[in-house]
Amino acid sequence: MAGYSPYSILGTETRRIRSNFVDQEYEISISLPVHSGRVPAKGCPVIYLLDANFFFGIVSEMTRIMAVCHEIPETLLVGIGYPWAEPVGDAYDLVSGLRCRDLTPVVNKRAEQEVLDSSPTLKHCESGGAGNFLKFIEMELVPAVENQFPVGASKRTLMGHSWGGTFCLYSLFQTDLFHQYLVCDPDSGFGDNALSRFAADYARTRDHLPTRLIFANTGPDALLEFLRQEDHPSLKIVHRITTGMRHCEGAAVHFQSALAALFG
Repeated sequence: MAGYSPYSILGTETRRIRSNFVDQEYEISISLPVHSGRVPAKGCPVIYLLDANFFFGIVSEMTRIMAVCHEIPETLLVGIGYPWAEPVGDAYDLVSGLRCRDLTPVVNKRAEQEVLDSSPTLKHCESGGAGNFLKFIEMELVPAVENQFPVGASKRTLMGHSWGGTFCLYSLFQTDLFHQYLVCDPDSGFGDNALSRFAADYARTRDHLPTRLIFANTGPDALLEFLRQEDHPSLKIVHRITTGMRHCEGAAVHFQSALAALFG
C-alpha cells in the first residue's frame, strides 16, 4: 500500500551475514526478550528458527506472550532467513527456491519441480544443500550470536516446520551443536526416506543421541518410530499430536505445542 510505512516488530534487530559455505547472504532476525532488553540475562535460552521469512513474526510474539504469562522463560529468538523485498509475490517465490536448496538433505528433482510449479516468478530451483547450510549455522552463525549475546551455550534449540523440520532431523544425525530440536510436521520421508538412511548410518557409528527431540505433528510418523526402535537411551522424545489440522493450518498450533513441551 503506497504511502504507508511497513509494520515492524518492537524489540527486534536485523543483520546480514554472508556465508562462505553457501555463497549466500542471510538475513538474521533477532527477537530480544521483553524485559531484558538488548542484553539478555546470562545463560538465556536461545532458539534458532528456520524459515524466518515465514514464521519469525508468529514465533517471536508467541515466545514473548508465553514468557510474560510465566509459562516459559524469556528467550532469545534467532530467525534464519533471506533478504527479500516487495512485491510480496516475487519475495515468496524467491524464498521458496532458496529454502528448497538449503533445507533439503539430498537432491530431489520432483521437489524442485513442485517448487517451480507453485512459484510463478521463480526460474531456477536446486535441492540437497543442507550440508553446507548446516556448516553456515554451526561455524558462522552460532559463533556470531554467542559472541554478541550472553546466551546459554548448553541451551541451544533448533526449530523448524515442514522442510525446516526435515532439516532439524537431518541436523540431529550430523552434529551435537543443538541440545533440543523442535520439529513441526516435517517431510520425514523426503528423498526416498533419506533421513532413515542418515539415522541408520548414525546408529552404526555412535550409540547415543544426547539431546531432546520434541515432535509436533498430526499423527504417527515412520521415522519417529524408527528412532524409538533404535533405543538411544540419551535421546528423549516427546511427541505432541494435533488432529484435524492441515499442513500449513497447523503450523502455529504445532509451534506453540512444541514450545510448551520444551520448557514443560
